[in-house]
This record gives sequence, C-alpha cells and structure tokens, in this order.
Amino acid sequence: MLDVRTLIVVLVFNSLIIAASMAVSAEFRLREGIGKWTCSLLLQAVMWVCYGMRGDWPDVATVVVPNTLFVIGTTLQVSATIDFYGRRLNLLWHVVPPLLFAALFFAVLPNPTQQAVATGTVLGLSMLIAGIVVNRLADSRRPARWMLVVGFLAAATALLLRAIFSFVDPTALRDFLAPSPIQVFTLLVCLAVMIVTSVGFMLLHKERLEETAQRLAVTDPLTGAFNRR
Repeated sequence: MLDVRTLIVVLVFNSLIIAASMAVSAEFRLREGIGKWTCSLLLQAVMWVCYGMRGDWPDVATVVVPNTLFVIGTTLQVSATIDFYGRRLNLLWHVVPPLLFAALFFAVLPNPTQQAVATGTVLGLSMLIAGIVVNRLADSRRPARWMLVVGFLAAATALLLRAIFSFVDPTALRDFLAPSPIQVFTLLVCLAVMIVTSVGFMLLHKERLEETAQRLAVTDPLTGAFNRR
C-alpha cells in the first residue's frame, strides 16, 4: 500500500512544477485564464501541505482551510476556462460558496466520519459542477475540452465514492493519513486529474494559436479576404 504522506508530497511538488511550467510557457503573460489557473495550482500546493499536517496542526488548519482552498481552486479553474472564452465569472462565486462551505467544514470538525462525508460530498459536487459548466461552455470542436470535462468528472466520481464509502463504513477514514485503499485511490485520481486538466487547459490555448496562425496564413488580416496563396 502506498504511503499517504508520500503521495501528498508528490501532489505538492506536482502542483508547483505545473504552475511554474504554465507560467513560463505563457512567458508570464497571465491572461485568458492562465493567471487564474496558475493561482489555483499554487493554492492546491498549500492545500496539500495543510492536508499533510493532519495531526500536527490544529484541525481548523488541516480540515477547514484546505477544504476551503479546494473549493476556491475549483472556482478559479472554472473562471479561467470562462475567461478563455471571453466571458467573466462574477466575483461572488469566488467568495460566497467558499465561506458557506468553510462554515460547514467547521461545524463537522468534532466528528471524523462527518468530516469525511462532508468533504467528499462538497468537493465532489464542486468538481461535478465544474465539469458540467465546462462541457456547456467549451467548443465541442476542441479535443482539449474533453480532457477538462473528463478530468473534472473523474475527480467528482472519486470524491463522491469516498463520501459514500465513509458513510457506509464510518471507521474507514478516521485517520486521514492511514494508507487505506479508498484514500490512496482518491489521491491517485487527484494527481491524475491535476495533470490531465492542466494539460488540457494549455492545449486549448495551443489549439487557438494554431487556428489563428492558419487564418493569418490564408486570409488578409485587414479585409478577411483570401490572399493570393
């Protein structure tokens, strides 16, 4: 069985490496959602550090804070995708849901089983909503869109299964850092989703650049008429 702390360390470094790679590949021009997606990855790194300190830090810092950061990170990724398509997500979506869920997480602190169920349910539904929004928003002609949608839905499935598993067997996830099969499975899915969705988001930009280059190669940029070639 894989060690949970080791997986968390991998998740932290993975978040930082992808964030740095994304910023460098965009030449630090953090526009069209790249800045928001990069911030979401940095928040995820902090989130995983907080999760990894379970038992050493107060429960507020290892339950309420990281779960709230997870919700904020999800709204940032959705907002980044919306920005890519030239729209804007209202600022309240970055504030109201995280505050409401933070209050919920704080309320279930005394009960580890309720913690696990609430975390899996809230975070799973957050990813499910993200997948639905991206599916409705994104251009169906772009293959990268499916990487985002499938990634969000995979994370939603794993987290909701974790909530159901915790409800059925209340003793299964009493120790967050214990190497249980469901915990290891959830962390591995989160690692895969982080990679797949981030690569998918960058592919959206790559596809758009290729389309722009192709259009400029065959049409006059001023009139839009086909050029001689």
